[in-house]
Amino acid sequence: MKFICIERQIPAQEVVQMIRNVRLTNHPDIQPYKNADINIVSAALFEPSAFYVLKSRLAFARDVRDKLIVSTGIDIFKMQGGAEISIDGGPVYQLVPPIVEATPEGDKILLDGIHRAAVARELRIPLTVIEISNVDPEWPAYSKANPNGWSDLHECDTVPAVKKIYRDIPERQLNYRDLYRDLPGTTGIREVGAKE
Repeated sequence: MKFICIERQIPAQEVVQMIRNVRLTNHPDIQPYKNADINIVSAALFEPSAFYVLKSRLAFARDVRDKLIVSTGIDIFKMQGGAEISIDGGPVYQLVPPIVEATPEGDKILLDGIHRAAVARELRIPLTVIEISNVDPEWPAYSKANPNGWSDLHECDTVPAVKKIYRDIPERQLNYRDLYRDLPGTTGIREVGAKE
Protein backbone atom coordinates (compact mmCIF):
# COMPACT_ATOMS: atom_id res chain seq x y z
CA MET A 1 0.00 0.00 0.00
CA LYS A 2 1.48 3.32 -1.09
CA PHE A 3 -1.20 5.89 -0.25
CA ILE A 4 -4.72 6.32 1.09
CA CYS A 5 -7.06 9.07 -0.01
CA ILE A 6 -10.13 10.28 1.87
CA GLU A 7 -12.80 10.63 -0.81
CA ARG A 8 -15.50 11.82 1.62
CA GLN A 9 -15.96 12.13 5.35
CA ILE A 10 -19.25 10.66 6.59
CA PRO A 11 -20.95 12.67 9.38
CA ALA A 12 -21.81 10.87 12.63
CA GLN A 13 -25.58 11.14 12.11
CA GLU A 14 -25.24 9.52 8.68
CA VAL A 15 -23.20 6.67 10.18
CA VAL A 16 -25.87 6.15 12.86
CA GLN A 17 -28.54 6.02 10.15
CA MET A 18 -26.46 3.54 8.15
CA ILE A 19 -26.35 1.29 11.22
CA ARG A 20 -30.06 1.72 11.89
CA ASN A 21 -30.74 0.56 8.30
CA VAL A 22 -28.58 -2.58 8.59
CA ARG A 23 -30.35 -5.72 7.40
CA LEU A 24 -29.66 -9.37 8.04
CA THR A 25 -27.62 -10.89 5.24
CA ASN A 26 -29.89 -13.93 4.79
CA HIS A 27 -33.13 -12.16 5.79
CA PRO A 28 -32.96 -8.76 4.07
CA ASP A 29 -36.44 -7.82 5.27
CA ILE A 30 -35.20 -7.81 8.91
CA GLN A 31 -33.57 -4.69 10.42
CA PRO A 32 -32.31 -5.73 13.89
CA TYR A 33 -31.17 -2.17 14.76
CA LYS A 34 -34.26 -0.32 13.50
CA ASN A 35 -35.33 0.72 17.03
CA ALA A 36 -32.01 0.18 18.82
CA ASP A 37 -30.00 2.73 20.77
CA ILE A 38 -26.96 3.61 18.64
CA ASN A 39 -24.15 5.83 19.89
CA ILE A 40 -20.62 6.63 18.83
CA VAL A 41 -18.60 6.48 22.04
CA SER A 42 -14.98 6.53 23.13
CA ALA A 43 -13.28 4.19 25.58
CA ALA A 44 -16.22 1.78 25.71
CA LEU A 45 -15.76 -1.46 27.62
CA PHE A 46 -16.35 -4.53 25.47
CA GLU A 47 -15.10 -8.05 24.90
CA PRO A 48 -14.03 -9.72 21.67
CA SER A 49 -16.28 -12.33 20.14
CA ALA A 50 -13.36 -13.84 18.23
CA PHE A 51 -10.61 -16.14 19.47
CA TYR A 52 -8.06 -14.90 16.92
CA VAL A 53 -6.64 -12.01 14.93
CA LEU A 54 -4.58 -12.38 11.76
CA LYS A 55 -1.04 -11.01 11.93
CA SER A 56 -1.26 -9.68 8.36
CA ARG A 57 -4.43 -7.74 9.15
CA LEU A 58 -2.94 -6.30 12.34
CA ALA A 59 -0.08 -4.98 10.20
CA PHE A 60 -2.58 -3.64 7.67
CA ALA A 61 -4.58 -1.83 10.40
CA ARG A 62 -1.37 -0.23 11.72
CA ASP A 63 -0.37 0.83 8.20
CA VAL A 64 -3.80 2.31 7.38
CA ARG A 65 -3.80 4.26 10.65
CA ASP A 66 -0.26 5.57 10.16
CA LYS A 67 -0.84 6.62 6.55
CA LEU A 68 -4.16 8.35 7.31
CA ILE A 69 -2.70 10.28 10.25
CA VAL A 70 0.22 11.48 8.14
CA SER A 71 -1.82 12.35 5.03
CA THR A 72 -5.08 13.65 6.57
CA GLY A 73 -4.71 13.91 10.35
CA ILE A 74 -7.56 11.36 10.77
CA ASP A 75 -6.99 8.65 13.38
CA ILE A 76 -9.05 5.51 12.64
CA PHE A 77 -9.10 4.78 16.38
CA LYS A 78 -10.85 8.07 17.14
CA MET A 79 -13.31 8.49 14.25
CA GLN A 80 -16.50 10.31 15.28
CA GLY A 81 -18.12 9.45 11.96
CA GLY A 82 -16.96 7.49 8.96
CA ALA A 83 -15.04 7.95 5.74
CA GLU A 84 -15.00 6.78 2.17
CA ILE A 85 -11.41 5.93 1.29
CA SER A 86 -9.46 4.66 -1.65
CA ILE A 87 -6.17 2.82 -1.46
CA ASP A 88 -3.53 3.37 -4.15
CA GLY A 89 -6.15 4.94 -6.44
CA GLY A 90 -8.35 1.83 -6.39
CA PRO A 91 -12.05 1.43 -5.57
CA VAL A 92 -13.73 3.47 -2.83
CA TYR A 93 -14.53 1.70 0.45
CA GLN A 94 -16.45 2.75 3.55
CA LEU A 95 -14.70 2.85 6.89
CA VAL A 96 -16.75 3.25 10.08
CA PRO A 97 -15.73 2.78 13.73
CA PRO A 98 -15.68 -0.76 15.09
CA ILE A 99 -19.13 -2.09 16.04
CA VAL A 100 -20.03 -3.24 19.57
CA GLU A 101 -23.38 -4.88 20.29
CA ALA A 102 -25.02 -5.61 23.65
CA THR A 103 -26.04 -9.28 23.78
CA PRO A 104 -28.99 -11.00 25.49
CA GLU A 105 -26.46 -12.38 28.01
CA GLY A 106 -25.60 -8.83 29.09
CA ASP A 107 -22.18 -8.73 27.40
CA LYS A 108 -20.96 -6.01 25.07
CA ILE A 109 -19.17 -7.77 22.23
CA LEU A 110 -17.13 -6.52 19.34
CA LEU A 111 -18.93 -7.62 16.16
CA ASP A 112 -16.65 -5.89 13.68
CA GLY A 113 -13.26 -4.19 13.85
CA ILE A 114 -11.25 -6.75 15.85
CA HIS A 115 -7.93 -5.88 14.21
CA ARG A 116 -8.30 -2.15 14.87
CA ALA A 117 -9.38 -2.90 18.44
CA ALA A 118 -6.41 -5.22 19.03
CA VAL A 119 -3.93 -2.63 17.72
CA ALA A 120 -5.55 0.15 19.80
CA ARG A 121 -5.26 -2.06 22.91
CA GLU A 122 -1.63 -2.82 22.08
CA LEU A 123 -0.90 0.93 21.76
CA ARG A 124 -3.07 1.73 24.82
CA ILE A 125 -5.18 4.17 22.81
CA PRO A 126 -8.87 4.57 23.72
CA LEU A 127 -10.94 3.30 20.81
CA THR A 128 -14.05 5.03 19.51
CA VAL A 129 -16.76 2.51 18.61
CA ILE A 130 -20.36 2.36 17.49
CA GLU A 131 -22.18 0.96 20.51
CA ILE A 132 -25.58 -0.66 19.87
CA SER A 133 -28.00 -1.68 22.61
CA ASN A 134 -31.69 -2.58 22.83
CA VAL A 135 -31.38 -4.67 19.67
CA ASP A 136 -34.49 -6.50 18.46
CA PRO A 137 -34.49 -9.51 20.85
CA GLU A 138 -35.76 -11.76 18.07
CA TRP A 139 -32.50 -11.19 16.17
CA PRO A 140 -29.55 -11.18 18.63
CA ALA A 141 -25.87 -11.07 17.66
CA TYR A 142 -24.69 -14.11 15.69
CA SER A 143 -21.92 -14.87 18.18
CA LYS A 144 -21.33 -14.76 21.90
CA ALA A 145 -18.49 -13.16 23.84
CA ASN A 146 -15.17 -14.96 24.04
CA PRO A 147 -15.59 -16.28 27.62
CA ASN A 148 -11.96 -15.50 28.52
CA GLY A 149 -11.96 -12.08 26.87
CA TRP A 150 -8.87 -10.41 25.51
CA SER A 151 -6.52 -12.84 27.25
CA ASP A 152 -7.80 -15.59 24.94
CA LEU A 153 -7.28 -13.67 21.69
CA HIS A 154 -4.48 -15.29 19.67
CA GLU A 155 -2.40 -13.86 16.84
CA CYS A 156 -2.43 -16.29 13.91
CA ASP A 157 -0.98 -16.53 10.41
CA THR A 158 -4.13 -18.22 9.08
CA VAL A 159 -7.76 -18.49 10.18
CA PRO A 160 -8.03 -21.21 12.86
CA ALA A 161 -10.67 -23.93 12.99
CA VAL A 162 -12.41 -22.41 16.04
CA LYS A 163 -13.13 -18.76 15.36
CA LYS A 164 -16.00 -17.83 17.71
CA ILE A 165 -18.81 -19.27 19.79
CA TYR A 166 -21.70 -18.99 17.39
CA ARG A 167 -25.32 -18.53 18.44
CA ASP A 168 -28.02 -20.86 17.15
CA ILE A 169 -31.71 -20.57 17.98
CA PRO A 170 -32.95 -24.14 17.42
CA GLU A 171 -36.48 -23.49 18.68
CA ARG A 172 -36.88 -21.07 15.74
CA GLN A 173 -34.82 -23.24 13.38
CA LEU A 174 -32.21 -20.49 13.05
CA ASN A 175 -28.47 -20.92 12.99
CA TYR A 176 -25.84 -18.24 13.37
CA ARG A 177 -25.77 -17.53 9.62
CA ASP A 178 -29.39 -16.40 9.87
CA LEU A 179 -28.23 -13.72 12.33
CA TYR A 180 -25.38 -12.25 10.21
CA ARG A 181 -25.63 -8.50 9.80
CA ASP A 182 -24.77 -6.76 6.52
CA LEU A 183 -22.69 -4.13 8.31
CA PRO A 184 -21.34 -1.03 6.54
CA GLY A 185 -17.62 -0.70 6.06
CA THR A 186 -16.87 -4.38 6.58
CA THR A 187 -16.12 -5.86 3.18
CA GLY A 188 -13.86 -3.69 1.04
CA ILE A 189 -11.14 -2.95 3.56
CA ARG A 190 -11.04 -6.61 4.49
CA GLU A 191 -10.52 -7.56 0.83
CA VAL A 192 -7.77 -5.01 0.35
CA GLY A 193 -6.12 -6.02 3.62
CA ALA A 194 -6.08 -9.66 2.59
CA LYS A 195 -4.01 -8.77 -0.48
CA GLU A 196 -1.35 -6.90 1.46
